[in-house]
Amino acid sequence: MSITPISSIPMPTIPAIPTPSFSSSSSTPSSQSQSTSTPTSSTSASNSSSAASATNALASMNANEFMQLLVAQLQNQNPLSPTDPTTFITQTSQLTMVQALQSLETSTTQSNQEIGVMASSSMIGRTISGTLSNGTPFSGTVSSVQVTSSGPQLNIGTSSVPLSSVTSIA
Repeated sequence: MSITPISSIPMPTIPAIPTPSFSSSSSTPSSQSQSTSTPTSSTSASNSSSAASATNALASMNANEFMQLLVAQLQNQNPLSPTDPTTFITQTSQLTMVQALQSLETSTTQSNQEIGVMASSSMIGRTISGTLSNGTPFSGTVSSVQVTSSGPQLNIGTSSVPLSSVTSIA
């Protein structure tokens, strides 16, 4: 019995997956054609631009929508020409990366808000000055801090000024 090394076994060429087109007119299955040719350099270029647009589409997709799309893609693939499994791994890893980046963005935003609150509370009893967004200058001693959805507000007498308007602390 002889053993054939795996490297000598010819691997089938996987054809490019045609991108579905949606139009208002209905088409019959016989009018749709599938390409079975091997990818060329122009196909590779269109695949890379498709990958970039797919990454952008993944950014707006949540995990449930992605899984529904993945299952639908698996159910509707051509059994005689299945999709390359690395495509699914790539898509899944892209979704994971997008979710990790969204989580990082959320935690960074929360950290920035907490730093603003800590900086504001350290100004209680200190004299600050600055210019409001409408150009009005202000100056006074901070009596308290109020945290709002737009960020920390420093109370000076009867006025409330945003932390972002402070230009000097005495």
